[in-house]
Parts: sequence; C-alpha cells; structure tokens
Amino acid sequence: MDKYKKLLNNSLLFAIGNMGTKVLTFLMVPLYTRLLSTADFGASDLITTMVNVVTPIITLSSIDAVFRFALDKTYNPAKVLTNGFVISAFSLVISTIAIPFVWKVPHIGVIFTLTFLGAIVNMMQEYSRAIGYIRVFAFTGLISTVVTIISNLILLVVLRLGLTGFLLSMVIALVVSAIYLSVFLKVWRHFSLRFVDFTMVKKMLAYSIPLIPNTLSWWLSSASSRIFVVTFAGVAANGLFAAANKLPSIVSILYSIFTQAWQMSAVEEFEDEKGSKFYSNILDLTIRVLTIGIVFLIVFNKFIVHLLLSQEYFLAWTIVPWLAVSVLYTSIASFLGTIYVAALKTKGVLYTTIFGAIINVALNLILTKSFGAVGAAISTSVAFLLLSVVRFFDTQKFMKIEVNWKYLAISHLAFLMAFVANYIHSPQVTAVLSLVSILLIIITNKKLLTTIFGSMNKFITTKMSWKH
Repeated sequence: MDKYKKLLNNSLLFAIGNMGTKVLTFLMVPLYTRLLSTADFGASDLITTMVNVVTPIITLSSIDAVFRFALDKTYNPAKVLTNGFVISAFSLVISTIAIPFVWKVPHIGVIFTLTFLGAIVNMMQEYSRAIGYIRVFAFTGLISTVVTIISNLILLVVLRLGLTGFLLSMVIALVVSAIYLSVFLKVWRHFSLRFVDFTMVKKMLAYSIPLIPNTLSWWLSSASSRIFVVTFAGVAANGLFAAANKLPSIVSILYSIFTQAWQMSAVEEFEDEKGSKFYSNILDLTIRVLTIGIVFLIVFNKFIVHLLLSQEYFLAWTIVPWLAVSVLYTSIASFLGTIYVAALKTKGVLYTTIFGAIINVALNLILTKSFGAVGAAISTSVAFLLLSVVRFFDTQKFMKIEVNWKYLAISHLAFLMAFVANYIHSPQVTAVLSLVSILLIIITNKKLLTTIFGSMNKFITTKMSWKH
C-alpha cells in the first residue's frame, strides 16, 4: 500500500477509536457537574491528573518502549511485550513497597489502581498498534467509551454513588478493555518467560527513561500557565483561560489523533532513502491544515465564543488567538519529536522539552504578572515556537527536512491580520482585514483545498449513486 494512503487509512481508524473518548469528555461534563458536588468534581479532576503524572514514573515509560521496539523489524514483537511486562512488574514491586510511605496522600489507593490498570491496557493497545492490529486498537477506544457511559448512567444516575461511582466506572471500563485486548490479541501467545532478556530490558530502559522527565516537563510546560494565572490574576481569570483553551483544543485533539498514525509511519519510513521527502511533505501538509483551521478560528473567534460560552466568559475571546497559534507551534514541536523517537535518540526529546518548559515558566513570570491570562497565553505560544525552532535544527542531523519558509511567512501574515481584526475597534477595518486574511490562506492553499473538496464531492456522489 502507498505510504501516504496507509497514513490516511491509519489516521481514519485512529479517529474512529479516539473520537468516542474525546467527544465523551465534552458530553459528560454536564452530567458530572450536575451529579457531583464541586468538591467531588475537583477530586475527580485531581485523581485523573495525578494518574497522568505518575504513570510514566511508575511504569518507567515502558509503554512507549514497547510501541517503539515492537515496530522495529529486527526485534521479536512477543519478546518486546514480555520484557515490557517485566519492566512494569519490577516497577509494580517497587511502587508497592513505597505505598506505605505515601499512604496519606489523598486517594492514593485509587490513583495506584487506575495507574496499573491503565498501564496494562495502554501497553496492550500500543503493542496492537505496533504489530498492525489497528482495528483492535480502535475498537478498544469505542468499547471503553460505551462501557464508561453505561456504568456512569447506572452508578451516577441510578445508584447515586457520587465520586465512588465515577471512579468505579473508570475501573470497570479499564477492566473490560483489558479483557477485550487480551482475548483479541491472544496475549498468552505473545508472552513467555523464555523471552525474558535483560540485555533487551537495558535497551528498552535506555530508550524509555529519558521520556519520564520529558513527559513531566511537557506537562509542566502545559500546566504551568494556569498556576501563574491563578497566582497573579486570580481564579476568575483562570476560568477565562480554561474556557478559552477549549476552542483551540478541538484542533489539538484532531492533531493528537493524527499523531498516533504518524508515529507508526515515521518509524517505518525513517530508514527509507526517500524518508526525508516523505517527512517534509507530511510536515508541510500538517502545517497547511493547521494554519487554515487557526486562521478561521481567529477570524470568527468572537462569534464562536459568543455561541459556545455564556456571557460571563465572553472576555475569553482576548485569549483565544494566542492559544490558537500556540496549537500550531505545539503540533510542529510534537511532529519533530517523533524524529527523536524514530532515531531512538530520546535524550534529545528530554533536553529540548526541558528547554521549552524553562522558557515557558520564565515568560509566565514576566508576562502573566503584567498582562494576566493573555500574558500566559503569549508565554505558551512563544515557548512552543522556540521549542519548535530548536527541535527543527537539532533533528536535521537525523533527518533532513525541508520547510516551505515562504508559506510560513504568508500564513503568519494572515495570523497578524486576523489578530489585528480581533483587537481593533473599527468594524470596517475588522471586516477588510478578516476578509484579506481568509483570502490569503485560501489562495495559498488552493491546491490542497481543491483536493479535499474534490475527494468529499467524489465520496458523496458515489454514496448517492449507490443508493439509486
């Protein structure tokens, strides 16, 4: 299969598997806020956040190692999975010994339970993705979504179990997902003690351990803005920041789904003699799709905020443009990060992410204090821009990637006009600048848009003719 078509097909499959979960996070919020007290809702958010933070530490990022090494044709996938479980089992023993020392941490038992169940499910999911069982990966997401909805309705709506019901529904969804993966992957055929190889364990740990502080640094870089907003601008400002972040997050969610497919293609095509051209083409396509979405989001920013958010959150429009642009830089940085993964040079991911986190924190200290939530959004945008630049030049030693600098300049000119259109108080000037920015991004992407609409038209026509 053509590598571009394969990437597209995988992206669509991952979209099917992920969209249910992503949509669920939006649709279930009204239910949670209605049936959970503010204290319980806050506790549920804290628990899920803590699980995300401690998972790479407790598992030693072995989940990422299983995915990367199982993709490598020089290794036996079953041997990779077995040694991944060995690493996780070792971490489990160490963590169990440490539990009495941290037992006073709120909900520590639930956090560890969800972490280990999630680690088992995620490891099998990543393994299924690496060995080509994409449909198993995708359906796991759908099954998890359905089970979560049903268990939430029973435990929260019918039985009124509150926070306990919410946490139980998460456990049930993970257990069902683990059973589904075990059965359809026939895990017992892929696991054997005779595959235990401490040389491979060392290789996997050399790859995965640098990813632990990288994950934490990435989280810090993303979450630090809210801490500074609360500190310097107050809780209300953080509410505006969180609300504003919901709009660009739609774009970032779509990119995160694409990333799951791209990671596979990036590793598979890394050694190919035409790999550089493939990487360059996909990066260019990624940038073009993102810039189109971002320009339209900024131009119609106030209308979208007015449509989706209540009046008390309307000032979130002042923050949205900066967060929208930061999505572009975050996505580029993430794309370039896959080069380190493909090259098995994860220390580069670590060092560059720490650099980005330091820049973000430093800028937040300066800008958030002066400009509040808008300053935090600017800090995030600039930090990820600099991270993208550093990663671009650093990864050139692994993969020579060409960038269409002319298009980047034109797209940023469109961003600038859209920004001015947002903040200026003249309706006439706003209309002109908005129109010009949209036309600029459409004209420079004429070929791409023609292809997209042509494919959509062909799909619709085919379906309609089939019905007749």
